[in-house]
Amino acid sequence: MKRGLASKVGAGERPVAAPFTGDPVTLQGFTAELLAALGARVEPVGDDVRVELSSAQLAALEDLPQWSFPPSVLPGPDALVVLRFTFDPRRSGGEAELISPGSERMAGMIRAALGNGRLGRAWLRAGGLEPERDRPYLVFHFLVTYVGHQSRERVLSAAVDLVAAEALVLTEPVGDPWLLKPKGDGTPADPPRLTLGEAHTLALDALGRAIGQSDGQWLADAREWFEGELETLRHYRYAAHEDEEDDSLAAACAVRLRELAALARPHVRVRAEAATLIYMPLVRRFVGRKASWYNPFLNCAVPGAPARAGSGPGGPRQLAPKPSAR
Repeated sequence: MKRGLASKVGAGERPVAAPFTGDPVTLQGFTAELLAALGARVEPVGDDVRVELSSAQLAALEDLPQWSFPPSVLPGPDALVVLRFTFDPRRSGGEAELISPGSERMAGMIRAALGNGRLGRAWLRAGGLEPERDRPYLVFHFLVTYVGHQSRERVLSAAVDLVAAEALVLTEPVGDPWLLKPKGDGTPADPPRLTLGEAHTLALDALGRAIGQSDGQWLADAREWFEGELETLRHYRYAAHEDEEDDSLAAACAVRLRELAALARPHVRVRAEAATLIYMPLVRRFVGRKASWYNPFLNCAVPGAPARAGSGPGGPRQLAPKPSAR
């Protein structure tokens, strides 16, 4: 049943790439995975989806407490709730509830998914590779919002080495031959040495450097437009000052100035939406008789652990994986 739902793609719907893995995701696929994680019973009915949930599953889906005071509006703990969803806007408004970008149900499902999966864990493996050790990396998935004349959003992932206190932004998704496994294979792992707060700080530093390098032109263009609007406002305010009887122009300029400051002042906001603890494989490489640890996924040598995060001259170093990392 889950496969039947996940395999359907709505008319005109194009899959989007999941952060870090790059896997194609559709509305149907996302819905199927979430309902399966909640333990709901899902049955495709024509172009719609029939869903059976317990009271606890409904509370998780709608991100609501099952018990509250005053009494919850949810059914009793033993009740069975039947919902019907559709992905076709032409069929919404009747028995079926619409799931589409921007819909109330979709927003609630996203909240439920984040609430149940803000922190995950996986082991990175490739066929034919026999790791000697695993190194823990905490991968933060950031929602990056560019606020300005032309606003946009994107998701960026930053990986932090929890032993060596180094961070980098992952610009390419995990691809062949790499796979994320839900369970380890017994390979010994280095113990993490960083706190969550220290790792988050390193991730933000790496993200700031990456955004500054890749999006400098966006910031320059946004500032140029913003300054042009301010110059136009200054011209109108001068005209209003010359015409003492025209108070409406001065008031309009003040309103527009507040709008610009609140909505179009160029800046970037970042928020960590989720994180994944990933154990990446390490192998030893020998140069003569000297051995060093090497991360084949990042295609770089892996240093040992400093005494504390950021110790040493210049603080933590930025990893620089080579193009041949995949």
